[in-house]
Amino acid sequence: MYGFIDSEVNFSFSNDGDNYTIEYQYYDEDEDYTYDLILTVNIVENTITVNDPGFFWAYVYSTETNYGRHIEYLNEHPDESYIEGSDIVFDIDQYGMDAVEIDNQLVLPFYLVNQLFVGSSYYNVYYNYDGLYGIYSTPAEGSDEYNLIKTSSVNGKALPADLVVHNFNMLAFNLDHFYGLREIKEVETYYDLLFKSKNLLLSTSAETFDNALFNLIYKTFDEPHTSSGMSSYYNKLSWGSPSLTSLDQLGDRYLSFYEDGLYAVDDAIFAKWRIYTSGWTASARPKYWFVDQEKTTVVLALDDFLTSDIQESELYDPSLISEVMTDFTTPLIPSINFGSKFFYYNSSSTEDQFVEILIKGVTQTDFDNYNSLLMAEGFSLAEDIYIKTIDNKSVAVKIVYSSEYQALYVGIVEDKGSELGVSSYFITDLIDIIYADSAVYLEFMLEEIIEENPLVSQVVLDLTFNLGGNVGALYRVVGFITDDPFKVSSISLGSGSMSTSYIDISGITSYDHLQWALLTSPATFSAGNSLATIFMENEFGPIMGMKSGGGTASITPVLLPNGTTFTMSSNNLNAYRSGLGTTEDPYVYHHNEFGIVPDYEVSIDLLYDNDTIMNNLMDFYK
Repeated sequence: MYGFIDSEVNFSFSNDGDNYTIEYQYYDEDEDYTYDLILTVNIVENTITVNDPGFFWAYVYSTETNYGRHIEYLNEHPDESYIEGSDIVFDIDQYGMDAVEIDNQLVLPFYLVNQLFVGSSYYNVYYNYDGLYGIYSTPAEGSDEYNLIKTSSVNGKALPADLVVHNFNMLAFNLDHFYGLREIKEVETYYDLLFKSKNLLLSTSAETFDNALFNLIYKTFDEPHTSSGMSSYYNKLSWGSPSLTSLDQLGDRYLSFYEDGLYAVDDAIFAKWRIYTSGWTASARPKYWFVDQEKTTVVLALDDFLTSDIQESELYDPSLISEVMTDFTTPLIPSINFGSKFFYYNSSSTEDQFVEILIKGVTQTDFDNYNSLLMAEGFSLAEDIYIKTIDNKSVAVKIVYSSEYQALYVGIVEDKGSELGVSSYFITDLIDIIYADSAVYLEFMLEEIIEENPLVSQVVLDLTFNLGGNVGALYRVVGFITDDPFKVSSISLGSGSMSTSYIDISGITSYDHLQWALLTSPATFSAGNSLATIFMENEFGPIMGMKSGGGTASITPVLLPNGTTFTMSSNNLNAYRSGLGTTEDPYVYHHNEFGIVPDYEVSIDLLYDNDTIMNNLMDFYK
């Protein structure tokens, strides 16, 4: 587990006969608080007890990315609150599993250990009968990683009877303890549900099991945060995982998400703009549009919450390139003495070091001059790619200019002669790098809107086709809406703890002098639903449209002993808080799994109607 567990964590191990105990401390920099984390395994009672669910992730080494830029978690805000949870007890005896001592060592079932100690971090260890493989989440079907771990000496063979039973029990254990909607759906134990399909789920045919689990996920669990993944390595290698090919495979809620959400909203977009496209009409609608003749009220579309690993500077800083391109000691590109702001994207993979720079405030003359400078510095030009040998390596550079955004893209990567060619690394349209990070996108769009009309006074953020994404990106978006700290509430179903904390966004231009509103629909899901929740709880303005699509939980990957994988709603729930926190009116926490009701309900046929939007704003801000 080298590189996975933080080497600075000091674990303490003890054994008093029946109990094996692991303890360590975790200092949370954001909260400025040190947690004492304790796990105890009782080999007589077959129980695993932990005092905080953070025990299972706090020891994970943090990778050096800048996904949390601009975000500060405030300590000791006067309105914060925390309702303490209780110890978590896993009674593995109820699921046919044992904690045993062998040669004075504690031994637990492998896939139980993986789910508890690894799974919550999204990193998993996959066993395919012939070996162990570390994977992040679950690999994409057809990828090299997928083909490697799916190739096994038991491909096409029947599942052993003991593995079938253990697999069934492990599925029940995961659902009972880590499926975040179990209590919401008022399920005591998922054994009751699984036994209804026991003939299929206890089959020695891996294909039969995978098909049965697929049907359970989409027909019975029936919510978009839970989806199927890889099929068992006991299947024939040529047999792929079950896949969604028809709406008939879905349960009522999932079906409504498509029919009343995605399809209906896409039709409404087409009805307003008459956009013809081979894909979703939503993706081709205007990025923003004004709803009044004076152009003082604008609707701004935000369809994703995306984040990139970015560092920012006001002036050109070659050291930020060197931090990514560590294989080089010589400067890779000529200095850039123009531009008003620089975004440095670390777009590296495990195979390649790759930096992309987005520069604001660039003129056509700047672009032309830099082209000439690259040639003067010894670069050769071939099919829009600049090539130069630096430190005995071939370096490829591409620049793309947009007069619309007055911005320049500079991409830098080592040309290793890949089969796809070096051009596959780079963007062709500058909007692609802007879209890659929601805060960058909003910064560009809002500046363009204000430039078009400096008298803009109202912004409606359109989340009607926002299916969610990264929470850090969501928080940065809120930084454009308010310059003040804002509250975020959550529920942890593992321990039952509930909390409201405050977040401050710095280093982003706030537009809190404007009047804000949200436009939502049944397709406003997951992080989109979370923004509607934050918007409501912090009273940022009116929400109009249709009830959002819900999705309260983050997702967690699950690996079963037979090699089948899926993702499901986790125990980490987004929420909002009501009450004053007094004895007479205590705090009450509410999950948002089934969406947020807007202040102004609008039918689908009027969702994008200019007069309807204006009338709602005039009523709220009168």
